Amino acid sequence: MKNDAIDAAVAELALVRDSDLRGAARTPAADALLAKIVAKEVREPVRVDRAPRFLLAGAALAVVAGVLVFAFAGTNREQTASAATVLRHAGTIARKQPPVVLQPGQFVYTRSRNLWTVTTVLSGKSFTVLEPHSREIWLGPTGGRLHEVTGRPTFLTLQDRETWLALGRPQTTVTGESDNKLDPMPRPTLPTDPGTLYAQLHKQAEANGNGVDAEMFTLVGDALRETGASPEQRAALYDVAARIPGVRLLGRVLDPPGRRGTAVVLDNEHNHVRNTLIFDPETSLLLAEQETALPGGQAPAGKLIGYAVYLEQGVVSSMNARPAR
Repeated sequence: MKNDAIDAAVAELALVRDSDLRGAARTPAADALLAKIVAKEVREPVRVDRAPRFLLAGAALAVVAGVLVFAFAGTNREQTASAATVLRHAGTIARKQPPVVLQPGQFVYTRSRNLWTVTTVLSGKSFTVLEPHSREIWLGPTGGRLHEVTGRPTFLTLQDRETWLALGRPQTTVTGESDNKLDPMPRPTLPTDPGTLYAQLHKQAEANGNGVDAEMFTLVGDALRETGASPEQRAALYDVAARIPGVRLLGRVLDPPGRRGTAVVLDNEHNHVRNTLIFDPETSLLLAEQETALPGGQAPAGKLIGYAVYLEQGVVSSMNARPAR
């Protein structure tokens, strides 16, 4: 395994277990939206989804949501420098990967699972649940397909359940399967020059209220998953992540399915949320994204807000086919 850059960055491995996984709470952004909705005296149920643009608890070393973390021990400055080294190395790996070239009738298949917080507002009251999804997507130049299974939701807190009971047990989520056709997959138009891409994403992030650096980190994650980015574009994205102020190396991890990866984090002090990206150091493929609450916000520190785990990807010959296993 060619992990020299990671081995040089990771000076110490440690393990701390944190089993308090239930009871994630709303983020300040979601609560602000709730306040505006409640002020209008809503009479019909309003569903507020927080899709995971997404990890770990407030501690730097943890076992959270099945993610085993072996963290880099060092100061924030050392962690930032190490993150830049590892991310640039991931860019080098990405550039060496073969491009995905689809022949007529072929599609890029991705299987994933995620967890969203869903807040429902009814008669001036609100409650939040965690809604799990299993997802399969086929993307191609002629169209696509999204197949999703919504699992049974769970309440974030006992108070959320009590509010739901007081409101008469309203139905807020629909479990079961859904199947939808998608438009043709657009060809990614991201610049391959890291400096040009950084300027583009910075400008795009300026209009967001979450903070420019945090939004740029999110945009990098968005572009790395289910987009068909070329090896050169992926390399540029990792280089951009290396330049974002505040991005730190968390260290080697085992993601929920048990795959070994490398995690980098960015703490958003504006929203009191920790954003984490986990990627495969051998291929540079994105393995998982997560968000958790940090101290100082309305959500309890360390509570899971959302995650997405990318389990399988490959090229298939139809919108019903799956990669051979």
